[in-house]
Order: sequence, then structure tokens, then C-alpha cells
Amino acid sequence: MLSKFIEYFNLITESLHISAFLDPRYKKYCFPNMSIEEILTPIREKIDQQLPLIVTKPKKLSSFYQKLKYTSQQTQILDDEVKKYWLSAEADETINLLNWWNTHTAEYPALSKLAYNYLSIQASSVPCEQLFSIAGQIINKSRNRLNSESARACLCLHSWLSKNIK
Repeated sequence: MLSKFIEYFNLITESLHISAFLDPRYKKYCFPNMSIEEILTPIREKIDQQLPLIVTKPKKLSSFYQKLKYTSQQTQILDDEVKKYWLSAEADETINLLNWWNTHTAEYPALSKLAYNYLSIQASSVPCEQLFSIAGQIINKSRNRLNSESARACLCLHSWLSKNIK
């Protein structure tokens, strides 16, 4: 059981490392005791893994030399992109992450694709579980014949009342 836990923890650690790096608000605070190479290496590796998905190659590359030269140029561009992002200033704490990456897609094309993959994952299932819990309180044994529209209206009213929306 311990070996499985350690295996899963390592997987989670990689995902958390990448997600923390891609958060422009707190990227410098998340890695206080790590060197720049320790921080950037997992990001570069993940981009290298997804390179065929991120970079579209020109239609015609005839020789092996041209393909090799093109691949090394793309790797250097991506490496510069990672370093440029790391050295950029932190973003304001009030920003929406996905909107920030949408705005900076032209500046960081490979990282923005990575950000959409990692930052769109909800960190917890709490909101979903809360919704089911509230729905269970509204649709109970004494109200088991509510049709879908009535149940939806009750859930909306509950949400609006809890948020003081008039």
C-alpha cells in the first residue's frame, strides 16, 4: 500500500508542480528552495512530450537534416518561452487564470496550451458534492414527486437566496 501511495504522490507532485508554475500570480512563491533548473526541467520535459501536439510542422520537410534543424529550432524557441515566462513579473492576484492565459497565448503559445490542459482541471470535487447534498435536501422522501423543472427552480431559488440575489 505504501508503494502505491508513493507512486500516486509522485504523479500528483508532477501535476502540482506544473500547475503551480503555470499560475502567474504565485509562480515565484511556490518553489522557495529549488534552483531554476529544478523548477524549469519538469516544464520543459512536459512540453517536449507534447511537442507534436503543440507545434505544427511545415508541410514539406524533405531531408533528415531539415527535420533535425527544424526540431532543434522549435526546442530552442520553447526553451526561451519557458525562461521568458519564468522571468516575467507576477500577475495581479485578482486575475482569472484562464483569461490571463487567453490574453498571453500569442506571447507563450506552448505554455498556454499546457496551461489550458492543467489549469482547467478542477482541484476538488467539493462544489459538485455540495450541489448533490443540497439537491438531496430539496428532493427528499416528502418531495419525491417533484418534476425536473420544479426541482431546478427550487435549486436556483436556494442558490439565489444563499447569495442574496434579488
